[in-house]
Amino acid sequence: MSRIDRTAFVALFSAGLLGVLALLPYLFALVPPTEGVSLTVIAAAAVVQLGAIVAVSCLVGLYLGPKVGLGAPLLRARLNGHPVADELRGTVRVAVPLGVAAAVVIVVLDVAFGAAGVSIPAGSVEQPELWKRALASLYGGITEELLVRFGLMTLLVWLSTFVVGEDGPADGAVWAAIVVTALAFGAGHLGTLASITDPTPLLVVRTVLLNAVGGIVFGWLYWRRGIEAAMAAHLTADLTLHVVAAELLAVAVGG
Repeated sequence: MSRIDRTAFVALFSAGLLGVLALLPYLFALVPPTEGVSLTVIAAAAVVQLGAIVAVSCLVGLYLGPKVGLGAPLLRARLNGHPVADELRGTVRVAVPLGVAAAVVIVVLDVAFGAAGVSIPAGSVEQPELWKRALASLYGGITEELLVRFGLMTLLVWLSTFVVGEDGPADGAVWAAIVVTALAFGAGHLGTLASITDPTPLLVVRTVLLNAVGGIVFGWLYWRRGIEAAMAAHLTADLTLHVVAAELLAVAVGG
């Protein structure tokens, strides 16, 4: 890799690792450690496993992304010595409202599922403290975007171009990759669902769909504005859902 590529890798990998570390307090609150196994061992195993996957995803995105018009434009410009303040403000102005909108749609769909009798039983899981939920949003906003969009989506778009033999990815191929990665992102939450309740077919559909809604928005942003925009939207959506909406619901229920 060139010097700039190495620097970009270190920056992205470090950000992804930060997200993994930020997830640990939330993870420990939801799934208490196994008796006889120390928190240090569990944390180290999680960091090593997730860190390895993040590293591979960063390499995939940096190597294949430029071949198909995907990448981290703000990071690339900054590493090349160009000012990015204006571009960053533009990214935030687009990504943050879309992140809030995605969260609102998810809440509305969740309410609709609940009205139809499809919901996680009350008391199945206890909400961790606010600061743990806020920290965990960094994992979603940074690490999950590196894994799902920067890694998997980039690979799928590149494969479509490689198989078809086109000079660049067709819009249909990119949309297919966006939808597939969004569904994969939703399916990735089924393990958590199974850990807190018996996953009925309708609960599986609910879990995949609710998460895929955000995934489609984040995938589109990655395509059109870069991974930084996808990260900003995902972080905003997670904070809206797991901090703002959760606190409002707690106040409403408590009141």
